[in-house]
Amino acid sequence: MIEISLDEKQLQSFFEQAKRRSGKAGVKTYLVWAIAIGLIAMVVDQRGGISADGLIPWLVGVPMVAGGWFLVIWFWNRDHIRRLAQATVKELGLQTIDFQDDGLRVINAKADTRHAWNSFVGYSEIDGLFVLWQSTSQGIVLPSAALDASDSKSRLIEILNSKGVAKWA
Repeated sequence: MIEISLDEKQLQSFFEQAKRRSGKAGVKTYLVWAIAIGLIAMVVDQRGGISADGLIPWLVGVPMVAGGWFLVIWFWNRDHIRRLAQATVKELGLQTIDFQDDGLRVINAKADTRHAWNSFVGYSEIDGLFVLWQSTSQGIVLPSAALDASDSKSRLIEILNSKGVAKWA
């Protein structure tokens, strides 16, 4: 059994990594939408019989509006991740992690949960965190320093490898 406590910065790092892994809200998505809106606007403009001079406001305006929306959503996502990390740290408090034969037991202020070893699809180490992934965007976060201090990391990796859980890049 080891006791861990996560801070806001660690959870923000995890949430950002989970968002990247899930492929949601990437820059490419926003660029594709901006280009699509621009092309639609050009087609609509051409069918309306407007000259090429009438396209200039569309070619300038649409990317500016799309860029503005991109910035609004990007800043909102960053703030949302920060607030989510703050709330989660307050709710969880000190946690106890126990590696058992049938799975992982996590005890915190809110719950006492058990996770079977086969519920994990991968594990990785990112920004000083050891993450046991349950999907591409959800996982159990353990500070690497706590695992190192208790010599639990090698034992955990051995268990995960024996259960067929792959290391993710």
